[in-house]
Amino acid sequence: MAQYFKASPSPSMAGGEFRRVRGSAFTVECGKVLRKEQTLTERLLWQSLKGRGLGVKFRRQHGIDQYIVDFYCDSARLIIELDGDVHLLVDVQQRDEERQEFLVGIGYNILRFSNKEVLEGLPEVLAEIAMYLK
Repeated sequence: MAQYFKASPSPSMAGGEFRRVRGSAFTVECGKVLRKEQTLTERLLWQSLKGRGLGVKFRRQHGIDQYIVDFYCDSARLIIELDGDVHLLVDVQQRDEERQEFLVGIGYNILRFSNKEVLEGLPEVLAEIAMYLK
């Protein structure tokens, strides 16, 4: 179902310490705009994640360094990304890979779901996220 990308500490992250990176002022402002203009799938998933719906706090459209991630849980170092049809384009896939490599490299784990998975199987998506969180 979901694609899972796991962080592995680099030698510079001895002892399992991961780098905390905040978004820039630009990504903070972009995040505000994106939160107001959520897609249908983002709204559906957010309804289940907000208010500690899975027992942990999630943020939406959260800036990490120069990137804005769809959903982010600090306590689990987990990023959840939703991929629509635009993610099938070759240049977008290349940018996704670079972004993913950077985020995994600084210690984040990533779960990726397609919009179709969320629309047609939200309970399964939530179960997979919950299983990761345990």
